[in-house]
Amino acid sequence: MDDALGGPEPTSQPDAEPKSGSQHHGASSPAAAALLAERYGKAPTPRQRRRLVWIIAAAVAVVGLAVGSWIVIDQLRPSVTAQEVGFVVHDETSIEIILDVTMPPGERAECTVEALDAQWGLVGLLEAEVGPMTEWVNRVHIDVATSARASSGVVQSCTLLD
Repeated sequence: MDDALGGPEPTSQPDAEPKSGSQHHGASSPAAAALLAERYGKAPTPRQRRRLVWIIAAAVAVVGLAVGSWIVIDQLRPSVTAQEVGFVVHDETSIEIILDVTMPPGERAECTVEALDAQWGLVGLLEAEVGPMTEWVNRVHIDVATSARASSGVVQSCTLLD
């Protein structure tokens, strides 16, 4: 019989054996299993699989412990922060930048401060050592020489000194 498109209707043969040379999955004979083992290697035994799982789990645990330790150590390390409180323009050649510096008592830090003109151009830069302090939060006044009249002063960064 023909189907609606005019071609022969496909027949199904559920009990048909695959032709020799056709591709199929799985090794159905010892010869095919030997061929696959020769080509790809023997399949791991259950003991080898368990060992591999334990090795991978141990490696993941070691990496996790290292990352966790790094995070804890980084959080426990003392730090320093600085916040601009204000500034005073003295004249065409200097500005006083006022900061609140927070760091552990007895520590020293280096703070980089910038003097900026009205167009936000850099007209002064100073790396100033701060501390040691007796309190956690201290108000610091830093005088910065400028190449032109400054209109603002900012803190760029502060880092603890060893």
